[in-house]
Amino acid sequence: MKRHISIIIFVTLFISAVSAIAIIIAKGYTIKEDEVYESGILDIESTPSGGTVFVDGLAKESTPKKIELITGTYEISIIKDGYKTWKKEITVEPAVVTEVLATLIPTNLEVEQATFVEVEKAFFSEDGNIALYTVTKSSNRGIWLIPLEKSIFNLSATKPSRIGKLDLIPEECQDSRNYIFQISSDNKKALLECEQKNSKLLKLFNLENLEEKVLNVNETIGFNPTSTRFGYASSNLIIEDNDILSSFDINTKKLTLLSKNSDLFTSQLTYNGSTAFLLKNSYNNSKKTLHRLDENLQASEVKTNIDLNSIISIISPNSSEKSVLALTGKTGSYLVFNNNFTDPISFSENQITFLKWSRDGYHFLFIEKDSLKSGHIREMPDKSIRIDTFLIAKNYTNLKWSIDWSQESNQIVVEDQKKDNIYIYDFDGQNKTLIFSGELAYPEAFKLSVNETFLVILLKDSKNSSNLYTVKLKI
Repeated sequence: MKRHISIIIFVTLFISAVSAIAIIIAKGYTIKEDEVYESGILDIESTPSGGTVFVDGLAKESTPKKIELITGTYEISIIKDGYKTWKKEITVEPAVVTEVLATLIPTNLEVEQATFVEVEKAFFSEDGNIALYTVTKSSNRGIWLIPLEKSIFNLSATKPSRIGKLDLIPEECQDSRNYIFQISSDNKKALLECEQKNSKLLKLFNLENLEEKVLNVNETIGFNPTSTRFGYASSNLIIEDNDILSSFDINTKKLTLLSKNSDLFTSQLTYNGSTAFLLKNSYNNSKKTLHRLDENLQASEVKTNIDLNSIISIISPNSSEKSVLALTGKTGSYLVFNNNFTDPISFSENQITFLKWSRDGYHFLFIEKDSLKSGHIREMPDKSIRIDTFLIAKNYTNLKWSIDWSQESNQIVVEDQKKDNIYIYDFDGQNKTLIFSGELAYPEAFKLSVNETFLVILLKDSKNSSNLYTVKLKI
């Protein structure tokens, strides 16, 4: 009988001990050498996978890999044959799973010429799916479209399509090269903007139906706007003309007034997916008001604890995966995440210049006190939202940089125009890697393809003309 009681007591104590250990581990602790320490997890992935992970110089198997570590800062390295070593200092936080996404760059980068037609100018879609380019000489004169998403290994093997004659661009703009193409976020429409002496000519192309007649926007709306951009996908254009802000429905050709500007403030409009946010002065100019617009442009005022009178600009990511709105002002800047306008997140007490959102809506670039910084929005285990900021470069106004986000949003591509170099950085400024050296046709004439297989660049060649080239980033 005593033996049975002893067994029951032993089993009970054993179960209690195991349960206690499980609770300790679940709350972010680990047991090492009979001591209890706070711990966290690094969830490490690399592209391509199969790289060996080193933690403070000690090998820890291959990616993808989850590693539990005692809280603290570690040097994480990933090494793979044929690729440059990826290295970063990462802080492990208690009870937090930290994602580590490493894009490995090949040791030897191949550069290939993709076009042989003397390209004058090239324009890339935001997502890297397509490019438009113009050719002014030979029998290939015209406006051309080339898909990038099908070009997994060789862009030169992809057949381009002529979408229009070069005569669609006025001769005045051809001579001065003072024209650009905007491509809608869904890649269905392209807007030609041509700066003339007394006006800006706007023409709209349907990239899904190249037989459709090109729309002259100026003639359709009856005036020459000062600025025009795509709104939600390819459904509408946002048109500004001195003191008015309007939306032009591309399908119905209807122009809708959104706001009248005042001498005190120019209305601000930004799209977050299909939802738009409008910051404007009230009718009596006594204060600024914030409104949410649905797909039908029906407005509803948004109440917030932010002093809107101090706000200078608003900006959202095009991505509709998350509802995010940044508001920058004279005395501070805020983020509103998941429509929580009653509890905005302050991420700077200074006036900043917001540069660009990443595609996933969780990263952004901004300038603060002449320093280029990046921000990373993180959803913590307790459901709170945290914004981490990182210094990328100081004295930004002295730098001649063009910057773009990678498609996966974990890297930025930087063109250093002073050095004629293109680099890739991790979003936090670490792992700076030179991927190309050479003179581009003009600033910002580069784009990562949608699958990040290669970098597409418009490069000046030896004949004093330009052509598209590719830098292969994946083996």
